[in-house]
Amino acid sequence: MSEISIDIGQVVVNGVANPPANPLRFGALTEAALQRLLAEQGLPPGLGSSEAPEVVVPDMSVPMHASDAQMAEALAQAIYRAISRVR
Repeated sequence: MSEISIDIGQVVVNGVANPPANPLRFGALTEAALQRLLAEQGLPPGLGSSEAPEVVVPDMSVPMHASDAQMAEALAQAIYRAISRVR
């Protein structure tokens, strides 16, 4: 099994009622959730062993009082869908 490394350089969150209180923790939570998705579902076709380009995630919906962990999980799923479209 290949090792997959995740490094999210920057996360910009706009338009949420309760933005993450600790951006570094939020980034780490998002990386962990994405790492888990990749381990469970595999690397999307089209990425191969290359580095993923900058990924812009389209608008997404999160509950008004979502915790940082819930927002990170939703963002990780949106990132996975976005990188699945990279060719």
